[in-house]
Amino acid sequence: MKNNITKLQDARVFKRKGWPLNLPVKEVTFSTEYSVRWFALHKAHDRFMRALAKNQLRADKLRTISAEMQKCDAFIGKLTGVPPGEEPNFKTERDKYECLLMSYFIAERAMPFVNFWRDVLASDAGGVNSMDVPKWYDDAEDER
Repeated sequence: MKNNITKLQDARVFKRKGWPLNLPVKEVTFSTEYSVRWFALHKAHDRFMRALAKNQLRADKLRTISAEMQKCDAFIGKLTGVPPGEEPNFKTERDKYECLLMSYFIAERAMPFVNFWRDVLASDAGGVNSMDVPKWYDDAEDER
């Protein structure tokens, strides 16, 4: 484990977000199963966004994101080794990191995004203000 920030750019981002600059940076190689779940989720998102770019708000594309989220949730359950609500029992440190990262992304990014668009579909709303759409990714400007 490296106990310092490896790039000046990292330090700038941390400082802007108000994080301490001495946070340890850990390099981890993710498992194949994690990578498969992660990329399938993002691919489903990309397909949804491509449909939106063509002015096609498609419920089937949104359901695909939801289905991938459920697969990610099952993977998280497999990593913890216990039912939801119980203390996780990780077999390896990598399992712990994979679980934390995927859980955070699902809760903080994917769920709000899907819920927003599900509500838009249910309301049959005309226009959507892009500022109201929950972020899936951080904007490039946020990282400068």
